Amino acid sequence: MTIPYSSTLTLEQYEVLASLFPPAASTGRPRSVDLMAVMQGIPQALDGGTHLWLAPLVSSSQCRL
Repeated sequence: MTIPYSSTLTLEQYEVLASLFPPAASTGRPRSVDLMAVMQGIPQALDGGTHLWLAPLVSSSQCRL
């Protein structure tokens, strides 16, 4: 289970934005990226990265250094 960020898009918000994207090209390789994941990351990148209070909660058993 993940805890959503304050900037996480809902499915309804994503569908509005997705209607503005150009369709996938019929030539070449198929799209390999999840456009919703890309849209989720844009506000975080514009804000200058992840702040500690926005970082997802992870238990110590999930951390790998």
